[in-house]
Amino acid sequence: MARRETVLESVNKAFIGSLAPIAKTTIRGILFYQGENNSFTTAWKPFHRTFPTVISDWRKAFSDSELPFGIIQIAGWSNRRSMKYDMNHHCNIVRGIQFDTWQNTPNTGLIVTCDTHSNGSIHPSRKLPVGGRSAPWALSQVYDVKQARSDKPIEWRGSVFSSAEFTDGKAIATFEAGTDRGLRLDQDVDVGFVLAGNDRVFYHAHARISQSKTDQRPQVLVWCDEVPDPVALRYAFSNLPMGGLMNVRELPAYPFRSDDWSMTPHQSTGWYTRQSNP
Repeated sequence: MARRETVLESVNKAFIGSLAPIAKTTIRGILFYQGENNSFTTAWKPFHRTFPTVISDWRKAFSDSELPFGIIQIAGWSNRRSMKYDMNHHCNIVRGIQFDTWQNTPNTGLIVTCDTHSNGSIHPSRKLPVGGRSAPWALSQVYDVKQARSDKPIEWRGSVFSSAEFTDGKAIATFEAGTDRGLRLDQDVDVGFVLAGNDRVFYHAHARISQSKTDQRPQVLVWCDEVPDPVALRYAFSNLPMGGLMNVRELPAYPFRSDDWSMTPHQSTGWYTRQSNP
């Protein structure tokens, strides 16, 4: 019987066959679109170690420890089933690790694509939004291009979750300054938000944009009749995300969760616990 190729052997072959021939050349930056193979069975397990290593290894290959590295967030795939299925899908782990790697690795960027999904293929055909959102990152972070008639950098990030406060039976979500400008729900549709109490059972929730009384910045108010005392908030946290939360540039908010509860993905063993907060 033929021996099954290990993940490490497969990665080494790809490195030697594709990257090594052009290593040591001078490049301005990298756009990296991968993660689908890690969203099956147990392939997610080493991803929190291997993905940051990919970035450092590529930078070593091109002899540039600060080489800009653009991470393309994996899009959704498969079908929606039960809430439990959606909450524990492998894609959520991969997206979470991509997000945390971005937050913890200098000179990287994360291109949000969770709304470009397809339930018919793991390689969705909607590539124009991917290119349209990657270009501003490259122009801003790699080529230092400014906004027209301004010294301000080009805005390329969607809204980045900052924190959630739970009070009076509701969750109040805030976002990083600058990414929350013009925060709104597309066509006033509040899909994608879920809440859970101490029983860790999630329910679909309602949401609306409100304004902070302290600094007048926009925030999202979330509530659910089935969860009178929420302790955890998630958004677009599904194998096939839905949601219309966006900022003034119509860039989608990054999927997020306020909790660090362990997850056991389907068709898998063991559990995943988030390694670190952004």
